[in-house]
Amino acid sequence: MGTLLGARVVTMEAVPRVLQLRGAEVNRVHHAYGTNGIITELTIAMAPAQDWVDYVVAFGDFMALAHFGDAIARADGIAKRLCTTVDGGAAAYFKPLQATLHPGEAAGMFLIAAQSAESFEDMLAEHGGRVARKLTEAEAERDSVVPAFEFAWNHTTLQALKVDRGITYLQSRFPGPDYLAAVAETCALYGDELPMHLEFVRAGGEAACVALPLVRYTTEARLREIIAALEARGITVFDPHTYILEDGGMKQTDPAQLAFKHEADPLGLLNPGKMRGWAAAQTAA
Repeated sequence: MGTLLGARVVTMEAVPRVLQLRGAEVNRVHHAYGTNGIITELTIAMAPAQDWVDYVVAFGDFMALAHFGDAIARADGIAKRLCTTVDGGAAAYFKPLQATLHPGEAAGMFLIAAQSAESFEDMLAEHGGRVARKLTEAEAERDSVVPAFEFAWNHTTLQALKVDRGITYLQSRFPGPDYLAAVAETCALYGDELPMHLEFVRAGGEAACVALPLVRYTTEARLREIIAALEARGITVFDPHTYILEDGGMKQTDPAQLAFKHEADPLGLLNPGKMRGWAAAQTAA
């Protein structure tokens, strides 16, 4: 909340209208993936520029790294832009980093404000990790180094796919407040079948743990079995293997988004068949 401030949307009516959505109104199209309007312009909140230090850190144990990532996310005195952690199975796919990592090491990618670098490194030492790579933005640009953020979020999956086309991934969120216990349980249960990838964020002022684990794909049935098992443990899964809007993340129809589709796309021309709520409404009509 607060990142997306406004959206300019063109409707799919016989005579198109241009609508300016502001504040909470943007949720009518946010994460609707083009099913209910054509977004032509966004207004996004900005923050003061920082001099970021690009860190790759290494740990012999993934859960030790996960606890470190969580600690950094919770450290109000450390200004950060990125807190990414991956286990050794995922890190092995990062070819540009292999010269800095030992075989089997878990890797963390962090962007830390220059004024917080000393505190960050002190916490890293306390948690038993080491600095594998440290660069200023200027050094990274000068040396054409692949920056830390290119191994984060879904770039992790893209790095893996460069090496292994049999890899896919999931998107999920571990339940809090003790989400690291759920992470440890999942790692123990699936091992190298799900090379683990965590992103630590702040949501509503609290630390949160978002996961984009890699999946060593075997069959569709096994993939569905894994998703069902994770959900049974209270882990929210945002399925990237579906084109149905509600099945991917929301798990239910958003009344505001459905109402906006009736307003902005009355003939259902945008992404037909991808919004379950629209199909149900048309059937009922």
